[in-house]
Amino acid sequence: MDILIRNGTILDGTGGAARKGDIAIRNGKIRALGEGLRERADQTIDAEGMIVAPGFVDILNHSDAYLTILKNPASESLLSQGITTAVIGNCGASLAPITHGNLISAMQKWSEVRDVNVDWERFGELLDVIDRFRPGVNVAGLVGHTTLRRAFIGDATRDVTEGELNGMVTLLEGALNEGAFGLSFAPSYVHARGTPAWEIDALAQAVGRGEGYLAVHLRNEGADIVEAINEAVGIAKRAGISLQISHLKPSVEGEPHFSEALERIEAAAREGTSNIHFDVFPWRTSFTVLYLLFPHWVQEGGFPAMRKRLHDIAIRSRAIQEMQQQNIPWDHYIVAEAKRNKNAIGKSVTDIGRIMGVAPAEAAVNLFIEHEGRVLLLRRGGDLALLSQTLRHPRSFIASAGGGYRKEDAVNGTRIHPRSFGTMAKFLGKFVHDEKLLSLEEAVAKISGRPAAKIGLRDRGTLALGNAADIVVFDAARIRNNATIAAPFAYPSGIAWVVVNGAIAVNPDGITGARTGRALRKAVPGK
Repeated sequence: MDILIRNGTILDGTGGAARKGDIAIRNGKIRALGEGLRERADQTIDAEGMIVAPGFVDILNHSDAYLTILKNPASESLLSQGITTAVIGNCGASLAPITHGNLISAMQKWSEVRDVNVDWERFGELLDVIDRFRPGVNVAGLVGHTTLRRAFIGDATRDVTEGELNGMVTLLEGALNEGAFGLSFAPSYVHARGTPAWEIDALAQAVGRGEGYLAVHLRNEGADIVEAINEAVGIAKRAGISLQISHLKPSVEGEPHFSEALERIEAAAREGTSNIHFDVFPWRTSFTVLYLLFPHWVQEGGFPAMRKRLHDIAIRSRAIQEMQQQNIPWDHYIVAEAKRNKNAIGKSVTDIGRIMGVAPAEAAVNLFIEHEGRVLLLRRGGDLALLSQTLRHPRSFIASAGGGYRKEDAVNGTRIHPRSFGTMAKFLGKFVHDEKLLSLEEAVAKISGRPAAKIGLRDRGTLALGNAADIVVFDAARIRNNATIAAPFAYPSGIAWVVVNGAIAVNPDGITGARTGRALRKAVPGK
């Protein structure tokens, strides 16, 4: 054997009871499971007093949106918290299929795209590129609806023609045949906001034929959150497909309606949309793009149109006036990234307005213009009791909604969300060990076997004979998140070993440098 893990407490990822046992690994697969295994191995890991679990599956990851999958494929911040599989292509945008180089601009709200060399077009070609980059974690992908739409109509927000829709369906079917696991849809963003039901239904039906799933970033998480859930459920029900609601969270505006939103999800399951789930990250602070706070009419046409509009004094004044009437809690919004002036990072929009000598709404517009739209915000808020309710909900999975960074990335001044480094450790340490929100067996299932089954990963997510050897060994009493809003570039504690495809990626001394992840491809129905 290559590796023998001995004397651990095994949680197999199904939610079943823990048991003592050993695991033997050879050629990247689990070859033996049981107590007192006698196999000889090149390396033996003594897991006495520790939990042996499947590698964690991050069903909502943004390593493509943040471009870290290309710029830092080792993904140390994911590995260090036990994530061995990350699903990219969420929230309507994906890195493929890209029919022309300008489509990479779908990521520009999150990342600088000018230095990215796009040498792929089809979805399968992107997966080949990821493999060539030797990722630290396994990578599965969704196709972004907005990416498909912009392939045919660019920044326009009109309805697509029948021919354009047929082209979108063809692109999606091609991607599904090349290994994509489904489609993501984000009607809260400008390029998808006006999408008619017949358009998304046609694409959802193609997903159904490919036996994939639909991930939806809700249109609204405020006062209209229940209506937004109804919209997502309706799409999935009409197409008869599995639904994943992305990063559901109790925003301040949506708090009075949040319990009703959870009840609506449960009702949808009873009514026939049985394969409905949602994911959540264990923070009350969220992450957003500055321009989403602008009136919808300002956002039309994407970044170039927004910049042109806001340089017009009359239009700019109208936008500022409308935002002032919305009573936006500007002091809750902290600048996390700004393209040009790093002095803004860490300050609230209210603070920046005070420094500029203008109202916060005007400061927000000034920030957008100065930084060519590339301003990311952390938003404080969210009710802890409601967050806890989502974390323990039987239909929730825990996901980072983050990217793969290095600790050394802290030197550039960017204030990323700490979820990129600490999601799984915070969930298991604070909410499971300390607060006893749910059992460890249930918690591990939420971050391994259940999301893996949702995605359609046939040989990952559980510890079973023949499955890929993606394994995490951690101390349930010592696991802790060390990343904070003020200092987010910190690896967690208490995770002793991480194995990816049978190779040790993390040991008690830290990250080993092994990069044995791979691009995962969904099996094509009938093949």
